[in-house]
Amino acid sequence: MTDNRLSETLQVVVAGVVLIGTAPLVGAAAALVRLSTGDHPLFTQTRVGLHGRPFAIYKLRSMRPGSGPDVTVGDDQRITPVGRVIRQTKIDELPQLVNVVRRDMNLVGPRPEMPDYVDLWPEETREAVLSVRPGITSLASVKFINESTMLAAQDDPTRYYTEVLAPMKLAIETEYVQRRNLALDGHVIAKTFLALVTSKRTDIGSSAYLTLHLLGRQDPNPVDRRSG
Repeated sequence: MTDNRLSETLQVVVAGVVLIGTAPLVGAAAALVRLSTGDHPLFTQTRVGLHGRPFAIYKLRSMRPGSGPDVTVGDDQRITPVGRVIRQTKIDELPQLVNVVRRDMNLVGPRPEMPDYVDLWPEETREAVLSVRPGITSLASVKFINESTMLAAQDDPTRYYTEVLAPMKLAIETEYVQRRNLALDGHVIAKTFLALVTSKRTDIGSSAYLTLHLLGRQDPNPVDRRSG
């Protein structure tokens, strides 16, 4: 069994265990979501997965029903008080463990995007990123863990996301796809937990020696040269 195949198998097992262990927490959060929104607590949305196949991603609903921009900023008025808590703690992402068990996703991998955004990617980048299963967490999502706060400071959040943040994130995701292995996946999971516990932006560069060792690179910042 290859290193990547072993990693994916372990991720499915871990996801199943965590799914069972967090079921009471998800159930309690779902009840609060139902009370705060008056709508079904489970939110589904079409994302693009392995080899471009669409799938339904699961989240706990954190926003009031209604129309609005796809990009969510820090002070978005659609976010409920309960929703703000489950978004900050990432409890809203726990239903994606079902996606992992169903093999739509991995625990670690490029974050899945909506079809409209994927259509904007350069062909070479699209082929690379979609060559692996998307993940609940990734190097890019940890680096930009406070993405909504960054977007809130922009006059045009949607344009800033598509023209600035998305290319930077894609550079990191592409780097992950090229260098991914069991050790790197474990590193990303550890960084994710650290970011959640500290509730601060965790910059991958702050642990550059370990990351560069796992990636097998000498460049101190692989993003800078790609996102200028």
